[in-house]
Amino acid sequence: FRMFYYCEAFDQNCNFTQPSLILTDIAEMFKGCTAFDNDGVDLNITTNNISAYGMRIMFSGCENFNRTLTPAGNVWDTSNVTSFQDMFYGCIAFDKPIAALDLSSCESVVGMFSGCTVFDQPIETLATSSVISFEYFLKDCIAFNQPVSNLNMAAATNAKGMFYNCQAFDQNANFATDSLLLTTIESMFQGCIEFENGGTAYLSIITNLVTGGGMKKVFKGCAKFDAIISTPSDTWKMTSCTDLTEMFYGCTVFNSD
Repeated sequence: FRMFYYCEAFDQNCNFTQPSLILTDIAEMFKGCTAFDNDGVDLNITTNNISAYGMRIMFSGCENFNRTLTPAGNVWDTSNVTSFQDMFYGCIAFDKPIAALDLSSCESVVGMFSGCTVFDQPIETLATSSVISFEYFLKDCIAFNQPVSNLNMAAATNAKGMFYNCQAFDQNANFATDSLLLTTIESMFQGCIEFENGGTAYLSIITNLVTGGGMKKVFKGCAKFDAIISTPSDTWKMTSCTDLTEMFYGCTVFNSD
């Protein structure tokens, strides 16, 4: 925990594969190490004993970090981890494959890639069936434009700001079959200036449990958005919403049902 916390000039090879077999907590290990890039080699740390919250905020603020997390053997075994909150927050150079990360026990990916401005890697294969909160998952990932329709959101209740300011994002976001529990989608696509739902005419997100202000600013700033959202059944049910502030603010071409 916080082993190299804010060692801003630190950039050395940290491949502790053998001596780190019993590590249980590496949360905030490299937080604030702005120069850290593991001395130019892929990072191998044995994590099979890491606890549920033992990997949160691990690389937060590592502005220079862009290394593959190698999943050989028990190296980067994340099957016990329940929170990846802010793991790569502010890693402005990070753009490596992350499909090897095991999220099968994960309940929170809050801000996991927030501020990773060049990040544009596939995420659909991540095991997200247990994730409850996707809040600000990809916030400010301005280059991100990968398919998401098969992302498993079966347990998700919170998608607030999930794609906030993903300026290049334009993919089919029809989570209808997997988004039964969502209670807020506030600002979900806010600032996605290219978003047209990947050219798919209908945008279907089941919102029958969304309440209060849970739909505010959902499309704010989506200058190209013109998808149809008045689909049948429970998709886009708004009977429990009390505040739709700026829901379509700045949607300059929007003219659909």
